[in-house]
Order: sequence, then C-alpha cells, then structure tokens
Amino acid sequence: MMAETLTERISAWILRSRWHATLSLAAIFSLGWWLPPLAGPLFAFSCAVVVLIALQVGTRGSLEVGALSAAAVALLTIKPAVGLAFVLLWLPAWLLGEVLRRSGTLRAASWVLLGLGAMIVALAVYAVPGEASSYWTGVLQQALSQVAQDGGANAEAVAQLAALFPGLMGASAVVVWVLALLLGRWMQASYAEEHTLQGEPFRDWSLPNAFLLMLPLAFLLGWLGSGDLALFGQNIGLILGVLFMFQGLAVIHTVAGLRQWPWQVLLAFYVVLILLAQLAFVVSGLGIADKALDLRQRLQER
Repeated sequence: MMAETLTERISAWILRSRWHATLSLAAIFSLGWWLPPLAGPLFAFSCAVVVLIALQVGTRGSLEVGALSAAAVALLTIKPAVGLAFVLLWLPAWLLGEVLRRSGTLRAASWVLLGLGAMIVALAVYAVPGEASSYWTGVLQQALSQVAQDGGANAEAVAQLAALFPGLMGASAVVVWVLALLLGRWMQASYAEEHTLQGEPFRDWSLPNAFLLMLPLAFLLGWLGSGDLALFGQNIGLILGVLFMFQGLAVIHTVAGLRQWPWQVLLAFYVVLILLAQLAFVVSGLGIADKALDLRQRLQER
C-alpha cells in the first residue's frame, strides 16, 4: 500500500503539467549521463516515464514533452549530442507507449519489441565492416585483452560469444524496453486507479501466434543459412526466446496468483533467475508451451 501511494504521488507529479513531465524526463536522463554507474537504472526509468506520458497524455502532448525534454537535456549538459542521445532513447519507449495506448493490449507492443530487437541485430550484422562474426570476434578479443593481463582469452569461447553478440545486444535492449513498458503501464494504472491492471501487469502477456512459427524458422535459417544470413537467423531466434521468456513469466505469475503465493516467493524466484541464467531457457520453454497449449487457460479452468 505504501509503495502504491508513493507510485501514485510520483506519477501525479510527473503528469501535473507538460513542464513537470519535461523537468522529470530531463533531470532523470541527465543524472544518468552524469552518473555512469547509475546510467542503466536511470535510463530504464526514463523509458518508463516516457511510456507513462504516452499512455496518459496522448500523441500530441507526448511529442511536445519529448521535444522540450531533448532541448532541456542539451541545455543541462551543454552538449547538443546528448540531446540527440536522449531522442534515440526516447523514440523506442514512446513508440511502445503509443502502440499500447492505441491497441490496449501487449500483443501489439510485442510486434514493436520484435521489430526493435531485429533492427539492432540487423545493424550489428549488416552495418559493420566485413563479415560480422569476424568483426565482433576482433572487438571482443581486443576488449578482453585489455582486462586480462595474460591476454589469454579462449579463442573458441570468444568466437562463440561473438556469434551471439548481436542477439545479446538486442535481447538486452528488449529486456529494458519490456521492463520500462510494464513499469510505465503500472504507474499509469496507479495514477488512474485501475487496480486490476496495476496488480498483475504480467498476467495478460501473450505473444502473437505468428511468433510460434517464426521461432523454428529463425533457427532453421541459422542452421541452413551461411555467413551473415545464418548469423542473423541465430540472433533473431535469441530475441524471440527472450520474448517467450516473458510469456513464461506470465505463466508463473498466474500460478502464483491462483495459489496465492506470498510476494516473497516471486522475489526468491527472480533472485534465482538472475543468479542462474540457464533457468531463462526453462522459462522460455514454459512460455512456448503456454502459447502452444494455452496453459494459463487450463490452469484457470481447474
């Protein structure tokens, strides 16, 4: 209850006027720029605020706030390039919020997430000089040689990591965007006192049916293709796997709600998920099974 009250107050202050929203966005992003150790959380929170504004204010108002915030960031940091960096951070979050506001479902936002992740993968594969795998292998070897005194990084391990590096970059961005989308949606629900939506933002997460077909096609492309085309297929499969992981988390949240598990159980699960990254594959498999077999519907009918 205390957390809900705090969230309501923060959301209400941000949404009080366009100037409040502009000041909030510019201050949060600028702090992230000035404090690199906190850049990740602050930039992610900036994206959540952008989603909140897009959901509550609408297209014209959110565009005005975005333009004012970019100018404010450039003035605060005395660097126009930082204002451009803000626009690059703002645009995907605004697009997610706008699509969610217009469609009212996370299903449509899933297409935007896949498109954004695919764009990052495509840039990392096709916009680099030479063959992408060789390029990222060289980048990683150089980075690892600077932190390892003996410079003895395992060449095979580096090559394997380089093959998945475009997907890892895209997947990391998708995770941040999903968290920002859910947090912004939760903040908007708290402000509007939509308590059902506020209570379980995960429960209605369901990917489009086409994703179930695209996943094996991506792996088939990675297996049968060659060169950059195979690399693109493998890494798109990684993006799809991350999206299915969130559907698997929706199943877990549904089970927790039906069994009335205390919040500490979910917290412990997320701690284990962070510590044991391999568990993400199991959760993705659960999400695939839910899409194919409609597990949540069956659980709720019992």
